[in-house]
Amino acid sequence: MLKDILYPNKGNLFIWINAGYLILLMSIGFVPPITVVFAYFLESIVVGLLNIVKMTITTLFGRTQKADNHPSIAHFQTIFFAIHYGGFVAIQSIFAFVLFEMDQTSVITNSLDLMGNYLKVLHFDGMGWVMMSIIAQNVGYFINNFIIKEKYHQYRAADLMMKPYVRIFVQQFVVIIAAFFVIFYEAGIMAAILLILFRTCIDLMIVAFKEDARLTDLVAHLIKKDEQDVEEVRQQLQQLTE
Repeated sequence: MLKDILYPNKGNLFIWINAGYLILLMSIGFVPPITVVFAYFLESIVVGLLNIVKMTITTLFGRTQKADNHPSIAHFQTIFFAIHYGGFVAIQSIFAFVLFEMDQTSVITNSLDLMGNYLKVLHFDGMGWVMMSIIAQNVGYFINNFIIKEKYHQYRAADLMMKPYVRIFVQQFVVIIAAFFVIFYEAGIMAAILLILFRTCIDLMIVAFKEDARLTDLVAHLIKKDEQDVEEVRQQLQQLTE
């Protein structure tokens, strides 16, 4: 099973390239570890924006959504997602900025000034190069998985409202821990590398569940409860990786 997840193939090749690219940028000193850490915070905004696009496309063109015949409700759900996801990202960002503010040499002086702090973060050394790679990976997956495969016909807008939370919550929790070690200890590059590897493992599992039905069925059999149907668990796994 691990081989199915970790072994490079055409479905996950760009994930491996992206991880190697980020580690290379740090190893040659072109990008400091703190840039990579905060780039993953910025990625949560990219994920949220793409989910808004997904919900909008699903509302306008999805056959399942049109069968419900409630486009106004679907548009409201998209707006509601933007509000509560924005609040979720803001709270996590404040945690990170509080950590960074504790460093006496930090450019972050007010952890509650979210817009000002994000503008400062965007000017970190090498941030443009890191964000270019992260955005390309997310947009590429969105186009390949959602648009080309026409997944928007399978969902309603309501089905997509909670999709980013599992992945982003786990990722950002680890990012906050990595930020702590980068800021306060001499283990900055190691913490950033571990963060990249952890994030890479998450992405590899997402692709593996999407591309390999055997793997999804195997995991579904392993984690299902006695009263659950395997097909129900399999669909839940597929939806969590959307």
